[in-house]
Order: sequence, then C-alpha cells, then structure tokens
Amino acid sequence: MSGESLPEFDVAVDRLLAFVVEHISTTGPPLFVFKGDRLEMSGGPYVRSPLPENGEHDARRIYDEVRQRDGGLALCCVGVLAGRPVVTVEHTDDEPEAEYLMLPERGLKLSVAQPLRPMRPVRWRLLWWFLRRKARRMGADSDVSVARRI
Repeated sequence: MSGESLPEFDVAVDRLLAFVVEHISTTGPPLFVFKGDRLEMSGGPYVRSPLPENGEHDARRIYDEVRQRDGGLALCCVGVLAGRPVVTVEHTDDEPEAEYLMLPERGLKLSVAQPLRPMRPVRWRLLWWFLRRKARRMGADSDVSVARRI
C-alpha cells in the first residue's frame, strides 16, 4: 500500500482487522496504545491497565493529521488483550527513524506481530514504574518507536 494516499481511518482499521482475524478470533474493537502504554521485554509483552479512554480518539486524530499532510504511517497489531487486538499508530517526521521503522514516506503500512501474543496487563502503578525502569536499564524499552503526537 505504500505510495498510495491514506484511506479513511475506519477503512484502514478494517483492513488491519481483516489480517488480524486470520490469527485470532476477536471479541471487540481494537485497543489503541501509544508510547508509555506498552513494554516489550522478557516475561511480556506488557500493557498498562487501565488504558486511557481516549485511545481511539487520539489514534484517529493522529491518523487524520498525517492524512492531511499526505504522509505515511503504519497501523500495527502488536498483541491481544482480553480478546481485543492491541494496535499502535506509528509515524514520525524524523527521516532516519522512519527508515528504521520501515515506515512509508507516503501511504499506509499494515502489520501484525508474529506470533500475536497475549499482552499482560499491569494494573499497579508501582509495578509499571518498576517494569519501565527495568526495561530502560536492559535497553529493551521498545515502545520508544511508537510515536504519540498530542
């Protein structure tokens, strides 16, 4: 899909979910997560719980901003939480970072993590703080690649 202009947000999410249902049976709409909401490290992946309620609104807003600029971005299903796909909206204006993330200059990239693993919710703030600190020390804090522009 790289090179095409971005479709409407709902169309893009539906396309992603068409890929996701090949791997899992979903029980609800996707959960949108951003930087600071998830961690990839041993024993994980982890996701902060509860997630902010405005996740879809923020994802839609970011998507629409990039769409207006005729830019490129990626919708990535990174895991499953309570039968719902966990989706990130990735984009950046930094060219080296975009290359590293393999983001298109223009258009939409859809991806599904393989294997699509269940995310472990972390409900306690102190535990979340500890896991983030441990991830930073180990250099495994992969959520830095997930951009959140608010």
